[in-house]
Amino acid sequence: MYSIMIFIHVISAVLMGSYLVFPFLAGRAAALTGQEQASYTGLLITLNRVGQFSLIVAFITGGAMISKVDVSVIWMIVAIVLLIAIGATTGIMGSNLKRLIVANKEVSTTSVAASKVQTLSWVSGIILLVILYVMTHPMLFS
Repeated sequence: MYSIMIFIHVISAVLMGSYLVFPFLAGRAAALTGQEQASYTGLLITLNRVGQFSLIVAFITGGAMISKVDVSVIWMIVAIVLLIAIGATTGIMGSNLKRLIVANKEVSTTSVAASKVQTLSWVSGIILLVILYVMTHPMLFS
């Protein structure tokens, strides 16, 4: 059962890797206008939703596997806080992506929403890198 959980956990981590390319994709959304921007933003919303679902799967499978490994309580707390942080930033980013679709007729609102999306995508990418480092080096907190 542990090998199945770790397989699903790694697959979800690979899917969360979309947040590493998201800042570059979000930068392209700011350059588009009108219908092109709306359809491209729809793609970004789908990519964000896949990342969020994989985050939930990683959280559940990680919780199921935690009893089988010997890690410190501090490591568990840091892992949970980081997962909540990336969930929060991607949730806020998702609402700004939806706002970007609605407001694509107003240039001022569009640029504000696009810059928020780009900033939050950079924050999410950095948090994901920190998560990857913490997950692959659990002995840091021993």
